[in-house]
Parts: sequence; structure tokens; C-alpha cells
Amino acid sequence: MSPELFVPPAAAQSPLPKPTAAEALEGESLAAWVRETVWTAEADRPRSRQRAVGPSELGLACSREIAYKLAGTDPVNHGIDPMRSLVGQAVHGHLAETFRQLRPVGRYLVEHPVSYEGVAGTLDLYDRRTRTLIDWKTSRTAKIRRTAVDGPPRHYRWQSQVYAAGLLAQGETPTRCAVVYIPTDGELADVMAWIYPINADEADDAVARLTAVRERLDIVSNNPGAVDAQPSRLCPWCPYHRPEWTGDLAVACPGEDKK
Repeated sequence: MSPELFVPPAAAQSPLPKPTAAEALEGESLAAWVRETVWTAEADRPRSRQRAVGPSELGLACSREIAYKLAGTDPVNHGIDPMRSLVGQAVHGHLAETFRQLRPVGRYLVEHPVSYEGVAGTLDLYDRRTRTLIDWKTSRTAKIRRTAVDGPPRHYRWQSQVYAAGLLAQGETPTRCAVVYIPTDGELADVMAWIYPINADEADDAVARLTAVRERLDIVSNNPGAVDAQPSRLCPWCPYHRPEWTGDLAVACPGEDKK
């Protein structure tokens, strides 16, 4: 019988009864358990526990956040919701597996480790045939549409350029970078790629910024609180952000530009 001719039994069409107060309470308890388990697992991932500054952190808006990482400061902001990061990881993992299975063998470098001027990281994808370095970014469609006009932010460009410099150091011959945006609330039609040429100056600018923060830390006896902060709307997502903090800035940052 074709689907359009199928008529489900009356019992299947009736709505589920609303949960009792006790069932609703049990449901919320279960949901809370799932939330806490996922949060704990995400916080315990190697990437979450990583203290080294990699290519993705070189372009962070705030120098103090970089200084906290360099100083090995323990995170204090345990309220960051990991859901978007979790979705991004799943997409990255799926794309990595997809390209690992494609032929011919050797065309693609997938999740490939590189290093440039002491900054080590893992690029998402390099296509040897088109000599294109690709960095996957998951985002909402509204942001993708804005990026299609304004271009990717500086820290995305710096990240890709450092990866490209690392590839060049390995003897590869990349000629262009691409930030490819994958929608988390859209369709494949909403995928957007922004392509730009290799620029060694941007890679060097990124490393120079890190060197400057490291030198400042040396001057202030490894006290990240003495490194200038650049507060922004992204402060709530900083691992070292503690609102209204008036204590030692070597421990946490209130998001204000306190020297």
C-alpha cells in the first residue's frame, strides 16, 4: 500500500496524555542528568584541557586570555555551554571520515599535524590536487550570510595562514586557503566557502602577536593579570572570565580593562 493511502489506526492518532507532576519532575531530573554528563565529558576532553596556544588561539581578541593560557592558569568559568562546540566536533568528525575514505589515496591530508615557528596545530583538510587548505567552521545560516559579505574574521584567517606556513615547511605547496562554513540550522545549499591566497605576512603577524604576549609575561613575572585586556562581547565565553571579580587578576578576569 502506498504511503498516501495508509490510514493509521485511531489509537495511533490520539495525542499522548500530558505527564503527571511526578512524571514531569522525573523528566526534568533525567534531562538535568544528561546535561551534566555531557558538560563533564566535554570539559574532560583533551582539547578542553589543552593549555598550549595553538593556531586557533593566535588571533584571540584579548591578549590577556592568551596570557592566561601561556601561564598555565586553571579555567574558572565553568558555565560555558558546550552544545555548539559539540555539534561542531560532530561535523568535523564526519567530514574527516568522509575524506579519509575518498580516493585516490594520498590526495587529501586529513586532520594533519603541522607546526610553524613553534606553534603546533592540526589542520582540517588539505587537497593536494587543488593545493587548497580547508578549515571547517560550523555556524548558523544568518552568520554565514553576514560572512558572505564581510569575510571571515581575522583569527580565522590567521589560523589558516599558520597552517599553510606549516605545510610549506613540510615541503607541501599550498596556494590558497578556504574557510568553509557548514550550517547547523540550514541545508547543504547554505554551505559557503571564502577563498583567499596564501599570505606569509599574516602567519608571521600571528606568531609575532604571540611572541609579544609571551615577552610581556616575562616582564611581569608570569602574571597574566598584568597583561592588558581587550574586553568584548565574547568575554562570557572566556575560560578565565568571572563577572564582578575584584580579586587577584592572575586568577580570573572580570572582563574589564584593569591593568
